[in-house]
Amino acid sequence: EPFFLFVAHFDVHVQLDADMDLINKYLQKGKTEGYPSNAVYAAMIEHLDRSVGRLVGKLDELNLSDNTIIIFFSDNGGLIRRFDRIPLIDDSKKHMYEGDSLLYIASSNQPLRSEKGTLYEGGIREPLIVQWPGKVAAGSRTEAMVSSVDFFPTLLEIAQARPPEDQILDGKSIVSVLTGKSQAEERALFWHYPVYHHDVPASAVRQGNWKLIHNLEDDSYQLFDLEHDPGESNNLAGKHPGKTKALARLLNQWRKEVKAELPKPNPAFDPARRQEWGQHPDR
Repeated sequence: EPFFLFVAHFDVHVQLDADMDLINKYLQKGKTEGYPSNAVYAAMIEHLDRSVGRLVGKLDELNLSDNTIIIFFSDNGGLIRRFDRIPLIDDSKKHMYEGDSLLYIASSNQPLRSEKGTLYEGGIREPLIVQWPGKVAAGSRTEAMVSSVDFFPTLLEIAQARPPEDQILDGKSIVSVLTGKSQAEERALFWHYPVYHHDVPASAVRQGNWKLIHNLEDDSYQLFDLEHDPGESNNLAGKHPGKTKALARLLNQWRKEVKAELPKPNPAFDPARRQEWGQHPDR
């Protein structure tokens, strides 16, 4: 019978922890210059790789590989360090990096800027691999922009199924892109993260190679040309006011359509307690 399996791995997430034999394997490897090379993080990556391998191996064993679509992706960019700046390695492994910066640093997204919890490319550009024998050419690549909201309409089309009544589909099917029959249209993609986490509250929109980030704390804008500046080091908002205004209008229109909640000033805010974990007021 047709089946659908969704597996959400814990790895790679803090607190970082793994089997000692794998950690020792990566401790013995040489470090890459300019990269943290955290052995505990690397061991967790291998845990993830082994798990995916078990799933793929079972499909081979059951002779289902040629008739199964596998989608592998991440929910966010890599973590550099915990936002509260405390050790990110499990207590049982802390001794391995005592006095070392790797007690606090997990990974790097270079040449992309920043990390998960932000709207820079290091936070929102993720790995995506699709295996679909006979449909997706092995080793092929696409520069099409895809969001995880596209998976549902894509799977609906593949299964020749209809969405539930009154179901709003935020994404679009990418079947034609996966099969190489067409290039994705130059649509706009949106992000909205109105909380203090790894960065200040912000919204973002990308259309083509242009990306605009709206800082919801001070109402400022950053405009980047990702084709020539994937590391988002050069804010072009002042040089291209027309493009900034056009993308800002697009972003505002989308926020109104989805009824996006915006942060409000907290009169009781205490800057000295900024890094404390607290109970969410809605819980």
